Amino acid sequence: MVNGSDLHKLIDEIDEIADQGARIPLVEDAIRLADQLQERYFSFSLRMDLIHHAVFNGQAMKSLPAFAWCLADLERPDCEFELDDILWEYKWINSGSADFSEISMQKIEELDLDFKQKLQECGYNENCYHYVRMNRGIAIHDKALAEASFIEMGKYPRDIMSDCRACVQDGLVEFMLFMGRYQEAKKLAEPIFQGKLSCAEVPHYTYGKMLLPTYFAGELEEAAAIEKKAYRLLYKNEEFLGLIGDFLLYYAFTAPKKALERYPKFATWPYNPYTTGLRKRSFHASVAAMFAQLIKIGKEDTSFQLAKGHPLYDTSGVYSLKALQDYHYAAAAEIGDKFDARNGNSGYANELAETMARVS
Repeated sequence: MVNGSDLHKLIDEIDEIADQGARIPLVEDAIRLADQLQERYFSFSLRMDLIHHAVFNGQAMKSLPAFAWCLADLERPDCEFELDDILWEYKWINSGSADFSEISMQKIEELDLDFKQKLQECGYNENCYHYVRMNRGIAIHDKALAEASFIEMGKYPRDIMSDCRACVQDGLVEFMLFMGRYQEAKKLAEPIFQGKLSCAEVPHYTYGKMLLPTYFAGELEEAAAIEKKAYRLLYKNEEFLGLIGDFLLYYAFTAPKKALERYPKFATWPYNPYTTGLRKRSFHASVAAMFAQLIKIGKEDTSFQLAKGHPLYDTSGVYSLKALQDYHYAAAAEIGDKFDARNGNSGYANELAETMARVS
């Protein structure tokens, strides 16, 4: 029979693990144990831990039911937590809601409104609300929403609910890239690249977002410098799946052998069921273009070791580059079509066409 000491022992074991991604299965075990023991405080706090670890380690889907449980538990009269305790997690959930095609626009709008109301209830202004909406516009390919939210965000001072300055600066870089304003994005990225702004995810994301735009702007030395600094920051964490695809495409242009050498390491990352659809789509699109570019420069069918979890796994170890291109293209198109249907536009179909045009 399990008891409270078993739970505390497991929590101590979790605390000793440095890799937050590796904590996830043990946190899930601890949640089940806390629920079994009816330890409501730990049922809540462990779910909060799960949300954090899942969001920042490429398994965001796991955060959704955990957050829903916490939100419902707040209604319990003797709950030891308050609304203010989960607002940051609510921001993460709301920010990432558009990354799942299964979540309707109606539900996303309801989340936005509810989040705004809860911010007001706790005495915060709308700075972070409009920042979330700006990123929402980018995710759903709505430039009008992104730009309007960018303007509205500037009307409110930062407060405790605002992302750290490095994350906000990175978000502004992405906004400028989305709007086609590369030079402004480059200028905004400077304090990040100079080490003046940083956090747990920055400069990681900023380097990744700027790699291909810098290369396609003809700034080859700058792109090479970004690659040299950035790859080591990204290659171990599935959260950066979409950006890894961009690196593989970059290698197809600059170091074809490296593209083929590194592809197998990441080839099964899109099949993690808890990874967001947008990250999968981005990876598939860039990798389809990568194989198209390799074929264009005369690369032939190749041999490498793919994990058995890959849909095209073959015991011979010999793979057709055209088959790999077609597979990733079809996967990107299928996922993108789901998002476009939800978003009510053709943003991801257009983006895929633009990516492939780079190698035509």
